[in-house]
Parts: sequence; C-alpha cells; structure tokens
Amino acid sequence: MAPVDGQNRRPRPFSHPLTHLLAWVVIMILVLLSVLGGQLEQAPVDSGGTTDSRTLQPLPMADDMNGRMLLGLNEMDGAFGPMLLDQAAPMKNGTPEQQLAYVILTSELISPEEGVKALEALHESIDAGTLEDLPEGYDQLLEVVGGLLFSTAAGETAAPPPVEDRSLLEASLGIYGTYLLAHATDDTQAISVLESQFSRAVFGLLAVMVWFLVAGFSGFVLLVLFIVFRLTGRLQLKFLPGTGTGSVYLETFALWLFLFMAFSIAIPLLYQLVTGEDLAGISQQGQLLIGLITMFLSLVVLVWPVIRGVRFSDVCEDIGLVPGRWFREIVAGVATYCAALPLLLFGVILFMVLSAIWVLLFDDTPQPSHPIQDSMGSGIVALVLVYLVACVAAPIVEEIMFRGFLYRYLRDGTSKLLWFGSFVIAAFVSSFIFAIIHPQGVVFVPVLGALAIGFCLGREWRGSLIAPMVAHALNNGVVMTLNVFISG
Repeated sequence: MAPVDGQNRRPRPFSHPLTHLLAWVVIMILVLLSVLGGQLEQAPVDSGGTTDSRTLQPLPMADDMNGRMLLGLNEMDGAFGPMLLDQAAPMKNGTPEQQLAYVILTSELISPEEGVKALEALHESIDAGTLEDLPEGYDQLLEVVGGLLFSTAAGETAAPPPVEDRSLLEASLGIYGTYLLAHATDDTQAISVLESQFSRAVFGLLAVMVWFLVAGFSGFVLLVLFIVFRLTGRLQLKFLPGTGTGSVYLETFALWLFLFMAFSIAIPLLYQLVTGEDLAGISQQGQLLIGLITMFLSLVVLVWPVIRGVRFSDVCEDIGLVPGRWFREIVAGVATYCAALPLLLFGVILFMVLSAIWVLLFDDTPQPSHPIQDSMGSGIVALVLVYLVACVAAPIVEEIMFRGFLYRYLRDGTSKLLWFGSFVIAAFVSSFIFAIIHPQGVVFVPVLGALAIGFCLGREWRGSLIAPMVAHALNNGVVMTLNVFISG
C-alpha cells in the first residue's frame, strides 16, 4: 500500500531518482526521433541521377495559398510585384514543381519577359545537371508552360492546350498553372473567377491582421496588468504546486509521447498488413479520422497515475481537469489567447532571425507548414474533420499532456524556488518540448513556444486547463479559418 501524506491524506506513490532520470531519457530520445523523422519527411528524394524516379506531385497547399495571396495583393497594386515575389523565394530553390511555379509567379508579378528569362534559367539548370529529382512527365509540363509563357511574352493569345496538357498543368501546378492558362488564352471568365478568389484571400488576410492587432493590443494591456497586479500582490494565482507525486506525472507524459509515436507508426503498418495497401492511398477524410481517433486513444495513459497509486480524483485536480464556472473560464481562455499574442510577435521575430541564419548556413529557406493544411481543399467532410482535429482534439489532448502532466511535474520539481524562477523553468521546458515535436520544423520553435508560454500563464492564473484549452482552440481556429478563406 502506498504511503499517505498526513496533512492531505493523499497517496504518495513510490518515486526513485532513477525513475525521473529514465523518464527524461525516454522523452529526449523520443523528441530526437520526432525531429529527425520530420526532417527526413521534408528532405528531397534522392533520385540517384535518374529523371524517372517519381511522378509529378501537386504543390503543397501552403504554396497554393501563398500564391493566391501574392497574386491577389498584386491585383490591388502591381507596383509591389518584386517585393511580393521575394515572399515566394523558398520556391525558387524547392522541388522541380515549385521552381516551375516560381517561374510562372515571376511572369505574373514582374512581367512575361522576366518569366521567360526565369524559364530559360531553369532549362540551363536542368542541362547542367544541377536540378535533380526530375519527375516523370516534367519535360511535357515544361513544354506546356513554355508555350504559354512565350505566347504571353509575345503579346499573342495562346491556343487552348489539349485536355491532357491542361489537366497536367492544373494538377501539378495548382493555382499557378490555372492562372497562367487563363491569362495566356485570354479566358476572361476564368480570370474573373480567379481574381474573385484572390480578393477573398486578401480580405481574409486583412481581416485576420485586424484581428491580431486588436487582440494583440488587448493582450499587451492584459500582460501589463498581470505583471503589475502580480508584483503588488493583488493577483492571487490559483495554481498550487507541491502534489508529492514525484516522477509519476513525468512517467505519464513519457508514456503518452511513446504511445502517440507508436500509434503513428503501428497504424500504417497494421493497415498495410491487413489490406496490402499503403495508408497514403486512404482519402484525406480517412486519414483525418484516424488521426482524430489516435489522439483521443492516446489518453489511455490517464490510467497510469492510478496504477502508480494516485487517486483519479487527485490526478484530475493536479492536472487541472476540475469543474468550474464554465462561462468565466471560457472568458479567461479568450483573455489567455490575447495575452499570448504579444509573446507570439516576439516568437515571430526570433523565427525570422533563425530563418536568416538557416539560409546562411544551409543555403536553403525553411518552409514551415503543417501537413493538415493539405486537407483543407478535400471537401466539406474533410474540412469538418480538420476543425475537429485542430480545434477540439489537439487542444484537449495536448493541454492535458503539456500544461497538465508535464507542467505539473516541472512546477512541483522547482517549487522550492521563487515563483518566477519556478514558472520560467516549467514554462520554457514544457513549451520547448511542445514546439519541437510539431512538424513545422526547428526554426518555427520560437513561434509555437511563445504561444505555449502564453498558455502556461493561463494555467497559472486559473489553475485549471479550461483557459489554456480555449486559448489553444481559438488560436487554431483563427489559423484554420484564414486557411479556408485563402484556399477558396
């Protein structure tokens, strides 16, 4: 039977220093594997010098949405074309498909003549062998794009290409290919539809910018008030450290991280074993549904503290899953989100600095994006599932594990320090791990980490996880809604 704390009459599970060490070793290994796995997924496929190693692939949704915004802003004022083109610089050194899309963007943002020059430079790179991993069908795609570009540069109206070439162009180059085709063939109806979509994308971008300005200013005021009231003793935080659970909550977090990664590996293998097909062949809706189920299934680790001797009611209290006045907590969640935005701005500045350093070191521009973006244009069912994953499952599961178990362990372990020291250590460590395991890449860690620190403030302020969950869901909801507007 587990020993009992005489003051609180709470079970005190056995905890040895080696269990703390072992749990941290497991976490560090899993985080390292997660980062390496993400880098391998983003790395280009080695073609071994051949040109038929793969088939043409659609552009990532992030590139498609970026193109809509840039073309829409260019329609508003063409004088900013060169500056807008700089925003697409990562595509210039990307995959062969991305480089060809960049050529089209050059034609639209600068001039058709500059687009022809960019296309000729691309041909020179191919002839010199510096552009590798050319997919099957790329030569045909180059020919189609070249024909349309040369007609546009000569001031002529191009003849509509055959259906096969048109399908190849639109399927491989997305909005870039569609817009080039409409302009080159002087399809005024198609141009009108596309420009309407671009205007919608720009409107969505401007609306979100206004939202961030208003919410960010409000958050700055809230942060100042938080600091002033905290220093003057007028703000009493509801988070209370010192549960006496030792390494149990760290073990729980390590177990969750292991299970979550194991599920992501085991489920595709199991599917392939049963059906003989690759999981990539499943529809976007199917993959999203699997992800949604997997996230909630990983919460089975909630039984681990109970197995280790902690009452379930105490577990819920310790990690912040406690009942409260829902309306008040939701309002506190909105305030927490606003307070996180000034920190987010600081994270964006650090991201830009790290990106510049990355370019200098590796001659490659980082392109942070989340795989869930590629599901945005897959129909209404996929869109609903995207919102469920991003705005329901992720806030619930991630807040329970990061601001619940991991943050609780870190605050308990540093509770002998002054509040500020304990908070800084717990917030920065938990937020770094939270950010680094996300698929946006290492350089994006300051952005996600800054948001996570804001969520930690909400955890400290309210004591429960409701405020961080609401803030997390609101942030993801704003980002997803912007993506919907931009993707058309």
